[in-house]
Amino acid sequence: MTSDTARTDSGEMLPVVVVGAGPTGLATAAALDRRGVPAVVLEQGDGVGAAWRRRYRGLRLNSGRAFSGLPGMRMPRGAGTFPGRDDVVTYLEAYSAAAGLDVRTGVHVRRVTEDRGQWRVVTDHGDWRTGEVVVATGLLARGAVPPEWGADRSSIRTLHSTDYTDPVPFAGADVLVVGAGSSGFEIAHDLAHGGARGVWLAVRTPPNILPRSVAGNGNATALRAQIGVPVTGVGGADGVRQDLTARLGAGATEQGLRRGAGLPLAELVPDDGGPSAGG
Repeated sequence: MTSDTARTDSGEMLPVVVVGAGPTGLATAAALDRRGVPAVVLEQGDGVGAAWRRRYRGLRLNSGRAFSGLPGMRMPRGAGTFPGRDDVVTYLEAYSAAAGLDVRTGVHVRRVTEDRGQWRVVTDHGDWRTGEVVVATGLLARGAVPPEWGADRSSIRTLHSTDYTDPVPFAGADVLVVGAGSSGFEIAHDLAHGGARGVWLAVRTPPNILPRSVAGNGNATALRAQIGVPVTGVGGADGVRQDLTARLGAGATEQGLRRGAGLPLAELVPDDGGPSAGG
């Protein structure tokens, strides 16, 4: 959100208000600071990366350390090739401290309204006037579970992945995991090795399963090696990818999970030939 002016009546520059102290909020505030633009970050949680702190203990990034750092500061080698939840939180704390960011925690933003050509950010700790507001609360900050699930079966426990912590409460239980994204696969694995009696995975369409590492190197290294390589065609990156994932696909088939028919990298390239991005 922007307005026509970002200064007080006396000419002093008003700080940009960034809502949310996750990776995007912190990176935005740091980028503004490097350009001499003051910014204040408002976070309703008790610390930076509040959403990450609530994630399940076994969470690991699927994008790899090399692809997961914020501008101006790499993730440390000590975080491993695929950093875990606590590694991410520690990194965000270090990033905020190194950049000297002004982060106000425990502040709940109630609404943002226009106020005489500027913005008024209304919080439970007073209001802020500013010329620019950056909303960085996260695309998937809140999990949604269909209300009808388990409505007539009180004995069935239903929860979203954002509320899952560890497999201990599910020891000896049968669990159905809906969705084969990164979280779905990881939670299913966590449950299967954490004492659940049986774990089932339900998916709408067969997923493309990619190896976490290739020849001992993380996926990030494999992706970088494919820069400049045609995506499709003879010898293309997707052909190499399909060959590398054939064994994984066979293993999944043995468990009743069909492998996706699509080509993983080609699906990320738009028809107009523009840039592609994957997580």
